[in-house]
Amino acid sequence: MRIDWLRKAHALGSRHAVIIGAVFAAVASDLLLKGMAKAGIGGGSTPFLPFLSLHLQQNIGVSFSLFPAEAKGALVMLILAQAAGTLFVGWLLVRATTTPERLGFSLIAGGAIGNLVDRIANGAVTDFLHLHPFDVSLFTFNFADVLITLGVCLVLFDAVFGRNSATRGDV
Repeated sequence: MRIDWLRKAHALGSRHAVIIGAVFAAVASDLLLKGMAKAGIGGGSTPFLPFLSLHLQQNIGVSFSLFPAEAKGALVMLILAQAAGTLFVGWLLVRATTTPERLGFSLIAGGAIGNLVDRIANGAVTDFLHLHPFDVSLFTFNFADVLITLGVCLVLFDAVFGRNSATRGDV
């Protein structure tokens, strides 16, 4: 019985170490890429793929530059809202029960923390990937946004296809 308890404790510790490692890797890679973008991209645009260019931009708002936080009070409110959302994702991550769900919330949390750190340090989020398929300019984003999107896709995929109805509580 004691050995079984130790195995469970070790598995729980290992799982948390993997989660923390995934979040840390996501944050570190996002901040590293943002730093490289700031150092290497001048004004203007550098083609990267036929539909994607490197274009440095500081986003003082939220997604798609909505709700720009130009005043100091607005910036503080945006940081607090972003921090609250990040804590909520962390709570969901701790409660996650499957590997895809844990990985998905780890990616979301890592991207959210990367954007939060960037906003606190710079008053804005650094975007540097400009999407323009067929010469139609859509939006500029960063690696944290990619991580968040992949994480959401994993969580949704797991919610829809990952468990049978009895496991989800549908009877």
